[in-house]
Amino acid sequence: MATNEDQLVDSRGFPLTPPEKELDRDAIAIRVEAGETITASTDRQEVFVIHARREDVLNYTREGNDLIVEFTDGKTLTIRDFFTGASPDQLVFMDGDQPYWAEFDRALNGADGINDDLIRWFIPVKDVAALGLLGWLGGLLAVGAVGAAMGGGGGDDNNGGGGGGVTPPPSQLDLTLSVNDDNNNGLITATGTTNSPGPVTVTWPDGSTVTTTVGSGGVWSVETTVIQPTGNVTATASDAIGNTATATQPTVA
Repeated sequence: MATNEDQLVDSRGFPLTPPEKELDRDAIAIRVEAGETITASTDRQEVFVIHARREDVLNYTREGNDLIVEFTDGKTLTIRDFFTGASPDQLVFMDGDQPYWAEFDRALNGADGINDDLIRWFIPVKDVAALGLLGWLGGLLAVGAVGAAMGGGGGDDNNGGGGGGVTPPPSQLDLTLSVNDDNNNGLITATGTTNSPGPVTVTWPDGSTVTTTVGSGGVWSVETTVIQPTGNVTATASDAIGNTATATQPTVA
């Protein structure tokens, strides 16, 4: 792998010392996994965090506004609408206790939409990383330890003590669910609200699942594209530290 001219690289093509860069202060952190398909919100900034090594990625592809990450084990992560809007969402790899932020702005070209060689790598910095992301993600490190590792304290000279940062999840998740088939054709719509910043996964009566992100005000909605039998619809909200909330409603016979 080659790289951008402003970063010295190791034998694998990764920067020897990735520079620090501040994540969007208003972004919501969402945990994702290889093998998952998720749709990004179009009305807020999101940071998608995956526990994986950068070198385990085989290829990055852009299809329309979707980001597709192919891994060497054959799994694929698809984030729909990742590139929507003037400021694309962000992808962070957690390699052990070290975060790496992949920035695609200079790499959006090539046969498959992304030139992997031109992806730039950064380390999320200071109060944003320590207070907003690493302090709660997976319980890997305490906030103080992260602050020391990132070379900064808990405060921000411009903000008087570290306000701001990527929004952490609530201590307890709430979730509501309603189910309707307005056209009586078996195409069910599930809607609800949650205080989770992470995704909501809906399981339809036929056992299939779909994952969606949460919009402004905590509102979420998703519709099946396949006619469903009579049965239960289950929604599960989750966050980046493993909390879950579940709600179940029957379809109308």
